[in-house]
Amino acid sequence: GNVWIIARLEGETLIMIKIKYTDKATFTVLEKRKDPKADKACGKQETFAESCFKGDVPEEDAKDPKKPPIKVVVPGEREPSPIVPAKDSKIDDKPVTMKLDLGGNVWIIATLEGDTLTMIKIRYTDKKTSSVLAKRRDKKPDKACIKQETFAE
Repeated sequence: GNVWIIARLEGETLIMIKIKYTDKATFTVLEKRKDPKADKACGKQETFAESCFKGDVPEEDAKDPKKPPIKVVVPGEREPSPIVPAKDSKIDDKPVTMKLDLGGNVWIIATLEGDTLTMIKIRYTDKKTSSVLAKRRDKKPDKACIKQETFAE
């Protein structure tokens, strides 16, 4: 999904922040950690893993553990998905007429039949395998939703 861990080394201490993007320009800080004894592998992009997110909660955050997450606005970039829906994709035997790349191999594909817009949110795990995350039918879609140029999340 849209949850990321951002980390940097300060000397021997690994400083980490777990964030969740709520849209392409806004994220919420979920957790912070400081690990003065981090494995060397955790200090490198190639070998950093989710298991590296451990250590102490920084003192400034330890005062009130029930404190709501800080909302921060920063620009975000969505990387294009390396796997794309096939050109001949269909929903209920109708050709897919709109596609929206959400990043991370997650797509919304849609077809319009009469006045009904059918949308499926899918995640590709490889070129031949996908799983349906959500399915929606809208009998009165907004006009912007029925054209590829203005089809949005």
